[in-house]
Amino acid sequence: MAVGTDVNVTVTETSAVVSPGARGGGTARRVAINYDVLNGGCEAGRGRGVARIIGKQGRIPRPVADGLFQFAVGEYPLDNVSRMPYAVVMKQDKEHRPNKTQPSIFEVINKFATEEACIAHFEKIRWPEGPVCPDPKCQSDRVFKYDTKGKTGKVRHLYECVDCLRQFSVTVGTIFHDSHAPLTKWFLAIYLICSNKKGISAKELQRQLAVTYKTAWYMAHRIRLAMQEDSEFCQKFAGICEVDETYVGGKQKGLRGRAVSTNKVPVVAIKERTRGKIRMQAVDDCSASVLQDFIRFNAKKGAEIHTDEFASYLWSDSSEFAHEAVNHGETYVRYKDDGSAVHTNGVENVWSLFKRGIMGVFHKVSAKYLPLYLNEFEFRFNNRDEFNMMDRVLSECF
Repeated sequence: MAVGTDVNVTVTETSAVVSPGARGGGTARRVAINYDVLNGGCEAGRGRGVARIIGKQGRIPRPVADGLFQFAVGEYPLDNVSRMPYAVVMKQDKEHRPNKTQPSIFEVINKFATEEACIAHFEKIRWPEGPVCPDPKCQSDRVFKYDTKGKTGKVRHLYECVDCLRQFSVTVGTIFHDSHAPLTKWFLAIYLICSNKKGISAKELQRQLAVTYKTAWYMAHRIRLAMQEDSEFCQKFAGICEVDETYVGGKQKGLRGRAVSTNKVPVVAIKERTRGKIRMQAVDDCSASVLQDFIRFNAKKGAEIHTDEFASYLWSDSSEFAHEAVNHGETYVRYKDDGSAVHTNGVENVWSLFKRGIMGVFHKVSAKYLPLYLNEFEFRFNNRDEFNMMDRVLSECF
C-alpha cells in the first residue's frame, strides 16, 4: 500500500496502544484498521491490516461519521502495513472538557448575586426540613419568616419562633454571625479559599472582595475554623499509613535538621494510602512520646506504618502496628520481598503542597494561627474530589 494514500478508517473499538517516535514526526499510534483505498495506490482494494497512523502533533481528526475517519493525502501517511487479520483498535482525541469538580467562578457569581439567593441556599443546607428555632430549650419548627428594616434602612430577613417568640436570622450561631459583611462576599470568599490549591492570602481577598484587610483576615480565619475536623468523630486510618514530620517557621543560620531547629514549629502528618486522606497537627516537639500519641490517635491497631528511619519511630517496631522504614540517605522507595513498596512519598507530597502555600502565598505564618492553616490545607486535600467543596464548607459553618 502506498504511503500517503487517502484512506477511510473504520473504528470498532475505542482502546488504544500508543507508540511514540514514528517516522515523519509527531506521535504515532499503532492501530489495527480496516482500510479502503480511495484513489489508487499500489494495493488498491479493500483489506485488513495493522498500520501506524502519523498525524500532525500526534492528533487524529474528528470522525466524518460515526466511527469513520478520513485521512488526507500526505497528512496521515500509513506505513508498516501487514495483511494479517488483527483486531481493530484505535483511540479518538478526547474532546477537551473543563474540570467540573468545582463550579466556575462565573457560576458562583451568577448563582449568589443577591443576598436573598445566598439566604435561600444556606437555609436549605442548614434546615433541609424547614427553619427550626435555634434555642436549645425550644427547637420548635413553628417558625415564620418576615422582612423588616434596620436602623440604617437595610432590609433584614428574620425568623420568629411562635412558641418562644425569639427572633433570629439564618446566620445565628454560624461563622457569619455578628458580621456586617454581606453573605454574597462571604460565599465568594469561601469559593476562593476552596478553589485555590495553595490557598489565598488575606491581602488578595481584600482586593477581590473590596473590603478592608482586617475584614478579609477575619473572614479567612472564620472559614478556616469551619474547615476544622471534629476530633470526636474522626475515623481512624487503616491499612498502609505514611507518617512524616516537618518544621515550619523562621530562617535560621548554621546547621539544618531536626536537632538544631530552635525557632520552628514541628508539624506531623499521617496519610492513609488507600483513601488518600490526611491529618496534620502542630506539636511541641518530635519526641517518641508525642509521635506515639499522634499515631495511636489516628491509626487503627494493626495498621502498617511507613516512616523514615528517624529514631522517634523505633518504638513502633514492638508495638501494635506493623512498622516499615525507608532510609532516605540511600533511596526514597524500598521494595519488600513480596514486591510491595515502602515509602513516604504520599505525605511528602502533602508537605510540598503545604510549603508552596506558605512560601508563595502566605509568606509567613505564626505559631498561634498555624493550626488554622493546617485545617485549611487538610480540608482542601481530603475533599479534593468533592463535587462542590463550597457547599461542604457551608454545611460545617454551624
